[in-house]
Formats: sequence, C-alpha cells, structure tokens
Amino acid sequence: MSADEPDRDARAFRARLQARLHGADRVRVRVPDADDPDAPPEVLDVREPGALRELIEALADVRRADAGRPLPPGHLSFEFQSGGEVLARLALVRGRTVHWADHETPWARLADVAAERAGAWLAARDVPGPLADLRDTARREGLWDRIVADQRALLPAGAPDALWTPGDDAARIHLLEQLVPHRLDRAVACLRVLGAAHPEWFVGLPLDRLVEPYLHDRMDRVTVQAALAVVVGEPVGTAGAARWLVHARGAGSLDATAAARLLPVVLRWALGHPVARNRTETLELLAGADGTIVEPLLVDVFERRIPVRAVSPADEALLYVFSEPETFYLEDGIPRGTGDAAYAALLLARRGVRTHRDAIRARLDDAGPADFHTLALALEAIDDAEE
Repeated sequence: MSADEPDRDARAFRARLQARLHGADRVRVRVPDADDPDAPPEVLDVREPGALRELIEALADVRRADAGRPLPPGHLSFEFQSGGEVLARLALVRGRTVHWADHETPWARLADVAAERAGAWLAARDVPGPLADLRDTARREGLWDRIVADQRALLPAGAPDALWTPGDDAARIHLLEQLVPHRLDRAVACLRVLGAAHPEWFVGLPLDRLVEPYLHDRMDRVTVQAALAVVVGEPVGTAGAARWLVHARGAGSLDATAAARLLPVVLRWALGHPVARNRTETLELLAGADGTIVEPLLVDVFERRIPVRAVSPADEALLYVFSEPETFYLEDGIPRGTGDAAYAALLLARRGVRTHRDAIRARLDDAGPADFHTLALALEAIDDAEE
C-alpha cells in the first residue's frame, strides 16, 4: 500500500462517516473566536445540496486514522442535520484532522488535497482560519524536515528513521548507541544535533526530546564535559552547547574547572542570541548562579556591550518554528517586554552592586512601561540594601 492510500482504519473511519452523513440536508458550522475562547461561536448555516456534497466528499477523503488523540479545545465544528435531526457532529483541527466531536477519539488525517478543498470551502464562506492553519502547518513541517536533514548530516551514515519517530525511547537509545558506539563521539554528536536548529531552542522534534535528557541521565559528567570542550567554538557545536547548558540546565552539572573554562564563552554567546527568549533564559540562569563570571556578564548586558547577532536570511525561517516571538519571564512581577539591560540592572542590584544607580535613574526617562517597572525594582533593591 502506498503512503497516499488510506489504511484499514482510515477506510473504516470513512465508511462510518459516509453512513452517518447519508441524507444530510443542512450543516451548521460553529467557528470559535480565536481571540476570545469564551465568546459565543459564529454560526454558518449551509443548505445548498452541491455545497453539502462537496464538503462531505472532502471530509470523507482520509488517509490515516488513529484512536489515540484527544480532541483539543477551541476547535471548529460541523453539525450535519437531516430534517432537523442531528446526524453527526465533526470537528476540524489544524485544518487537516477530522474528529468525532462527541468523542475524544478516533480522529483521521485528511488527504492533502482534501484538506485544501475543505479549507477552500470554508474560506469561500469567510472562514479563512482552517486554510491558514493548514498552510502554516505545511510550512512548519517543511522546516522540520530541513532540521531533520541537518541533524542526519551530523550523524554517521545510515542513521535509522526510527531515531526521529516517537515511540520506545529505550529502543531508540539502543539504536543511537549502536550508530555511535564510542561514548565521547556519541556525546559530541548529541550536542551537535541540539545545535542543528541553532536559531531555536524550543525544538520539539523526537530526536531532540530524546537527546536532551540522555545527556543528563545516561552520560557521565566527565564525558559530557569532554564533549563540550570539543564542540565549543564550532558554529553548530556552540549552539548545541548553549542549548544544553542553558535551556536544558546542563550548566548545573559541570564541575568548577569545566564551568570556569566553558561557561564564559558559551554564556556570552547565548547573551547575544538573536531570539529574545533565549537571552532571557540565559539571564535567568545567571540570576541563580554563583561564581566570578556572573557579575561581569551582567554588567556587559546592562552596558549593552554584547551585541545581538543578526540571523542569516537562510536561517530566518527557522525562528519561532516551535515557539512564539514574545519573550516571557518565569519570575513573577517581571513584565513581558522587559529588555535585557533592564533585567540585568535588577539582577545586579539584587547582588548588592550599587555602582549603576545613577545610570539606572538616567534610563528611566526614556524607558517604556516594562523597562520602567523593572528599573524601578532595581532602584528599590539598591535602596533596601542600604537600609
């Protein structure tokens, strides 16, 4: 059976759908408000026989079915009727999967052409969301394929597809260990894999989700530190090292010697990251860190001595594939939109550094609301320390 042919479960799903919708003379489409999930949905009422037939044909053209995915909230739904009686309720999720709306399962994936037809049917009736979702998903999946190809190129030839297939982690670890039998080489490969999508730390691909905890749980500290020493300085290797040390909190596992050697380089690189949230994560790591490297790095951020790197045109598409562009802070009371320098000022003040009081006050005049709030917290911390 080719990949474009429906599997047995998909054929059963389609037969059930066609049987349930036989004789439908009306469909009511409930369209949720994307900006206000509590608002009543917009309702589209269609009774034209040709339009109904076109929609049902599209929704029945499924290629793969499963019984293991719950129906997410906020979905668009169809209520098919005949003579005023409800025949079935269906939901369309991300423009391409059909669920029975009165059950968590099963669901079925539409054929690509059918998803386009269903999306176009809705867009022609002023419901553009599903078609936009479908095309955005296709764009993201194309980028995921690019990242996987880049990861594959960093591994020895013959890397099995199962490494990128969610499932039995123990079996996939066994495959990884067979593919790269030498422990140091394997740790180096893992770090490079984490750097393959170097503009982005929030990568949710299956191999990334396997490798991050693997370096924590299955690799000894000496081997990981040796691997870090190998990759730091490489473009992809440094990106992977920063992602693991900061985003995966691997920095806490380093011994003092390795930390003194590696962290100044990697954290400075991370503080110039083009993605604001990644810089914020680095500052949050410094907020809870000790050691002589912390204060000089915070001072350089406050003084804006660490320029933010530009992203090459080829890599711009990889930004925010798995995350959103808005930065945020884990600490309560720090507003969204607070800049790096303002947050660094607060962290310095909490460490008892008072030499920047005048500079902080001078920046209040031109600060936006988020920075003003955070700079005011910094001044308050300095004043409290002096009392």
